[in-house]
Amino acid sequence: MTSDVIAQFKNVVKEYHTKNGTTIALNGVNLDISRNEFICVVGPSGCGKSTMLNMLAGLFPPTSGQVLFEGKEVEGTSIERGVVFQQYALFPWLTVRKNIEFGLKQIRVIDSNGKKKGLDKKEIDTTVDKYLNLVQLEDFANSYPKQLSGGMKQRVAIARAYAVNPQILLLDEPFGALDAQTRTQLQSELIKTWEQEKKTCLFITHDIDEAVILASRIVIMSARPGRIKDIVNVDIPHPRDQSTKMTEEYQKIKNYVWGQVYEEYLEVRK
Repeated sequence: MTSDVIAQFKNVVKEYHTKNGTTIALNGVNLDISRNEFICVVGPSGCGKSTMLNMLAGLFPPTSGQVLFEGKEVEGTSIERGVVFQQYALFPWLTVRKNIEFGLKQIRVIDSNGKKKGLDKKEIDTTVDKYLNLVQLEDFANSYPKQLSGGMKQRVAIARAYAVNPQILLLDEPFGALDAQTRTQLQSELIKTWEQEKKTCLFITHDIDEAVILASRIVIMSARPGRIKDIVNVDIPHPRDQSTKMTEEYQKIKNYVWGQVYEEYLEVRK
């Protein structure tokens, strides 16, 4: 594993066993994820996209093969691997500020005497302020989730994930439940956030446009049992915005990825 590679899937197989039999979700997946890149994974429903993300998150292990993070096999969840799901997963009894603070208050550092201690209040407040500003929610810091729109809730979830400074951010269709206008807005904000932070991201989506506008590389999955069919480099320069979608290079990549994914949808329908 080179120093530029932060995570790996090595010949990963994942099977689910139920009373109706065995389902093979993934069958021999190999993928290296480099530091600071933004990978989007696309493919037909049931191809194992979310299964890949959940294994890297440490929510469950592969049936065989290895999922590695920083050269070590993933065993359970870790603050180094932040997760944002499609469901907002906010604490309804906490304000926006308190939701973002929550993970920061779990962090323990070693002091000069070799003892573990939490972050001090000033450091927590400074970090929360930074990410409230980053997702443009300063005016809603003291609001509760029930007072926010869907797009605002997802921005809180992204800010909370970023605030604990994970080594990699795992996003499982985070904009899937939003209307088209809000989705486009949050794509633009996430692009700007990534351009500033350069945080390694693994992003699951069904939306080809979303993948092309966000990604450094697009991983195309086959129909179940999932395997990697192709990996497409998105060599479109940054900064990117919605006008990027009008460029010839964007359209060329989109058409290619769509064609590859559509072939797999046809396989599912056979």
